[in-house]
Amino acid sequence: MGATPLTDRFTSHGTVVGRAKNEAVLSLASDLPSSILSRILGIHIGTAVVWVWFVERVVLLSAASGLPAGGRKADDNAGALADHCAVTRDLQSFALSVVVPGQVMRGSTVEVRPRIEGRDIVAEAFDDGPCSDPRHLLFPDGPLCADVSSREVRLAEATCTEGCCGALYVTIRRDGDQVVWGAWRNPDAVEVGLPEFRFDAQQYQAEVERATLDRSWEWPARTVARLLEEELRRRTARLERWECELASVSAWLWEPDQINLFFFHPGGAAVKEDRPWLQFRMTLNVSGGDPAAQAQQLAEELTAFDPRLAADVCGGSPEFARQLGYPWPQRHML
Repeated sequence: MGATPLTDRFTSHGTVVGRAKNEAVLSLASDLPSSILSRILGIHIGTAVVWVWFVERVVLLSAASGLPAGGRKADDNAGALADHCAVTRDLQSFALSVVVPGQVMRGSTVEVRPRIEGRDIVAEAFDDGPCSDPRHLLFPDGPLCADVSSREVRLAEATCTEGCCGALYVTIRRDGDQVVWGAWRNPDAVEVGLPEFRFDAQQYQAEVERATLDRSWEWPARTVARLLEEELRRRTARLERWECELASVSAWLWEPDQINLFFFHPGGAAVKEDRPWLQFRMTLNVSGGDPAAQAQQLAEELTAFDPRLAADVCGGSPEFARQLGYPWPQRHML
């Protein structure tokens, strides 16, 4: 099968679609979601998102003008689609991958690694520590979502801490139908050396939402920890009656069958106001059963009694512990 006018038009704009016929490509883009279209045609998800968006736009414009959706010739639609791609051909592709290390050791972390045009952009500019954990970047309306007001986001931090060896920051903003990543910064370096990148806003947002919803990388304990934290944050009043405030629920790779719950007494406000405070840690075992059921059961149990009775002091100071009536752990005194 030889090249079609659609193939020629896309090829002229640097876009490869193989030898698919015009009608076939347009039909696929109108019937399939971008994720499946990407896999079938072997194209980048960002390109597939643009194609699907364009075909939907053609249908809407045809309806508004009173013409049937097929009233325009396939080559006309293909030419318009190619012209649209020509406008966006200088934009970079954007993808997010969640990386779980194959070899686990104490301190191993899960990372969100952005890829621009297939390049691991963080690895090119920062090698002093891992990228941020999904819990800090991938949640509804999280920091990676772009808005007209710019937002600085930390993508990676030095293993020793930012204050010691730096971190990598990017400023994200929405500029019309584009998303811009720029103003790169590392507090420990004079300059980062990365340019400004621009992405198609629709493709960018679709990728952020996809990565946020994709939990296939989680192991059972990580899922239980996430669901338990969500449930406890809906039950803040039950913890407050014990003068406790949830800090976080964590699952660590090197402890695959347990989770750790952290909370403050009398609350996080005491930390900011320099009043006596303590942090407590509770370790909970997790089974291979249904994560949602386990999270629900643990939430019921944890809010039925004073959680301090089953937890250990893990933060604060010996003086704060004395003032609040708790013994300071001996391990902190070594």
